[in-house]
Amino acid sequence: MKIKLLFLVVACSIISTKGFANNKDVQRLLQEGAYSKALVAVNKQLSSNAQDAEGLFLRGVALAKMARFNDAELVFSGLIEKHPELPEPYNNLAVIYAERGDFQEAEKVLGKAISKHRNYAALHENLNKLYSKIATKVYDNVLMLVSKSYESQIKLALIEELLSVPDAKAPTVLIASNEEKEAPVVTEPEVKPEVKPEVKPEVKPEVKPEVKPEVKPEVKPEVKPEEVTQVNAAIKASAEIELAVNNWASAWSGKDFEKYVQSYSTALILPRKLKFSQWKANRKKKLSKPKFIEILLSDVKVVLNSDSEAVVKFVQKYRSNTYKDKVRKQLRMTKSNGAWLIMEERSY
Repeated sequence: MKIKLLFLVVACSIISTKGFANNKDVQRLLQEGAYSKALVAVNKQLSSNAQDAEGLFLRGVALAKMARFNDAELVFSGLIEKHPELPEPYNNLAVIYAERGDFQEAEKVLGKAISKHRNYAALHENLNKLYSKIATKVYDNVLMLVSKSYESQIKLALIEELLSVPDAKAPTVLIASNEEKEAPVVTEPEVKPEVKPEVKPEVKPEVKPEVKPEVKPEVKPEVKPEEVTQVNAAIKASAEIELAVNNWASAWSGKDFEKYVQSYSTALILPRKLKFSQWKANRKKKLSKPKFIEILLSDVKVVLNSDSEAVVKFVQKYRSNTYKDKVRKQLRMTKSNGAWLIMEERSY
């Protein structure tokens, strides 16, 4: 039941694209499960308009589908900051928190969203599912505590019952006086009414619910305008870098040597004694030789080191009519004259 509830929260929310019906191609790719292609398409759109709300939203959906939750969180948080009138970013941000197990933060986001968008059904549905999930966890914990306490009660009751049984085998001793030794008179012993021990009602120990320390909500520092600007700049730079990498792969696949070589910096780090002109001639020969080339990239991760330097890691599949392989690759990127170029290329 736990797994089912969590699955429903994610399934009902993360693909929500209501209100964004213009980009049919990206939505179709998302529905077909082609998340990397959808991300490439929406990044291309954002390269010309980085503030496009629809494009940013679909980028966040694609990132979340690829389990890149940190990047998706930045996208949806930025959308909420700039477009609080849209309920969908709240909804999907809450789903990301729920996926991480941070139910308190998810509840906070959904509650804030509902206060602004009372008639948006998906928010109420996910909040109900979230409460069900939390209640299930609490119930499991309480049930475990009560079961242990009940076992202790049974042991205590058995001990008290055993100690309260009178000793029925104790003999009755009759002692005669000295004057009556010669002619003992046998008299019936005085029959006293049986005094039954007082049977106290069984007192079961009170089962007190576990008192958990009060968890005060985390007070997050106020987000300053310059911090929002930095986040938006990072989102824009990541989109530009991914677009540059995908253009490089597309030019390689299309055997378009001019566009391919333009993806590299002329200061490209090369093996010793190899000049850029020699490397360029060698690459042109290798691109022209196969009848076809197919390059597929997956698991793309961008790490910004500064405003002008970044590292991109991904899995690359290469296939041609003569050769195929699959490697992990790292590109060191640098920004020059507004364009992100490859400074170093390594396979491992």
